[in-house]
Amino acid sequence: MRLVTAIIGEIGKIKRVNAHLKWSDLNRKGAKTSFIISRLCYIGYFLFDNLVILAKIKLINVANRKKLALYSYIFWLLGLVTSFSYNVFLLRISYALESNLKYSVINNKTPKQAYDSLMNISKDRQKILFNLIRNTGDIAIAANGTNLPKMLLKTNFNYGLIAVAGLCSSAVGMYQCYQKVKKQGDSEFDLYDRGE
Repeated sequence: MRLVTAIIGEIGKIKRVNAHLKWSDLNRKGAKTSFIISRLCYIGYFLFDNLVILAKIKLINVANRKKLALYSYIFWLLGLVTSFSYNVFLLRISYALESNLKYSVINNKTPKQAYDSLMNISKDRQKILFNLIRNTGDIAIAANGTNLPKMLLKTNFNYGLIAVAGLCSSAVGMYQCYQKVKKQGDSEFDLYDRGE
């Protein structure tokens, strides 16, 4: 059930972003591409992670469970890195929107309209920055699971660093869930969702 719902959820996210992100400029093309790659990597992560769980409970017989776990971590890391790049593209888009807004204020927007638009951009940028923080914490955990620090730095991250990274990621995730519940009456799509 977990695997099927996760894959259906990821495919739904790809369809939703595909419908709302336009291929009009380089930043939006980069955002859309990195988002789709990220979601496909998450599908791979959920697939291998579920295989690891099924092997642990001995529902399936796998010769090398550690290899499955490694593939799971690799897909998770790739998904996180491309998700991080997606948020960087969104950040660039938000700065471009802010610049365009300031230009339009000079030409034809009222101060109230400009203020409201700037506040929306600021709220969206805060979501993006929180996602970057959350992804950074998760990247540390996933990288450690792939032994990437050991290959590059000749040592894995210590458990304290992994715990702090997980704590930061979880705290940001809980805060974002709280914000979503609080915001339930607002529009379905915003800068964070569609990259505009």
